[in-house]
Amino acid sequence: MHNADILISVQKRYFDSIVSGKKSVELRRREPKISHGSRIWLYCKSPIATVSAVCKLQRIETLPIEEIWENHQHSLAISKPEFDEYLHGRESATALIIGEVRLLRNPVHLDAIRSIKINFQPPQFFMHLRDDWALTDRLKLELV
Repeated sequence: MHNADILISVQKRYFDSIVSGKKSVELRRREPKISHGSRIWLYCKSPIATVSAVCKLQRIETLPIEEIWENHQHSLAISKPEFDEYLHGRESATALIIGEVRLLRNPVHLDAIRSIKINFQPPQFFMHLRDDWALTDRLKLELV
């Protein structure tokens, strides 16, 4: 695993919970290949459709789903039924423990992203952002 930037898509209610500090654990079905200290850029799904914040990965845990719930239920900002539905059929899940959340000076809208990266589609799970991409440079310009 390496220190790399990734972009993840989150619903507005989860985005708001992350920014407010209520949610400090992002749940994923698949484990991204990143390590402690990696930047996680937050794309707030439609209708907002912007990259509006960035946070740092504090640690990553891939565990049986029961352990994820036991360890992080108060930091997920979801109910047990939502948790169960999201992970239905899975034996394990990944918890991205995040911190150092920062809003971008100017959110980068989907249209602006597509003008930089043709055919860009917001990731379903996550997307690695390469250092040599113009999109990565554009996002870094908006760090406050």
